[in-house]
Amino acid sequence: MRKINTIKTETYALGEIYRVDFVTNTDEQTYEAWLYNKHYGVKMLMFGVPIEAQSYNELMFLVDCNLDDYIILYSDRYED
Repeated sequence: MRKINTIKTETYALGEIYRVDFVTNTDEQTYEAWLYNKHYGVKMLMFGVPIEAQSYNELMFLVDCNLDDYIILYSDRYED
């Protein structure tokens, strides 16, 4: 196992329960958005895009526009 220094994560709270991690991986040249419930040990990938195809702000906008649908999907798949 080795530490990877090319990954940066910013976490945003969606109310009291849900969180979205925005991940920038400069080694693989990708942005990712992961949704999770802070009380569960499962993250769900919402979007993963090449850096050259979409800006960070465009990804944030895309996530914001689709949050409600992804929260329902997450809840159906992982929550009791």
